[in-house]
Amino acid sequence: MFIRIAITGEDADSHQQQGIFHAAWNVLDSGDLSEMESQDLRSLLEWFNQHMPYPSETQRRGLSRRAIFWFKPGAQDYIQRAWELMQLLRLHGLLVCVLKTRTPGSVVYADDCQIAAIPTRGTF
Repeated sequence: MFIRIAITGEDADSHQQQGIFHAAWNVLDSGDLSEMESQDLRSLLEWFNQHMPYPSETQRRGLSRRAIFWFKPGAQDYIQRAWELMQLLRLHGLLVCVLKTRTPGSVVYADDCQIAAIPTRGTF
């Protein structure tokens, strides 16, 4: 199963639930975190920046704004860190949900740990 961790707020581009990375940066930028929480959140986001593959500029140009990212089933290290992000977001009042699917839609990007897919109309 593919896994997506998202908050209940809608993303302006995809019109789907906003992913945890956008939400995490918003919380970090809000100034509402204690120094320790801010350090923990920065550390987690830095880990993802260093370890998670990122689509190249050419690949990003080819991605539809409607595409949403999902963790692949075997991406356990990434999913475990995403759970930590989820807990920090919940501590600050965000409603975070975990979506699971075998059929994420039309895949437009893939790497070792994630895919980006345009969801089939009426799903998610």
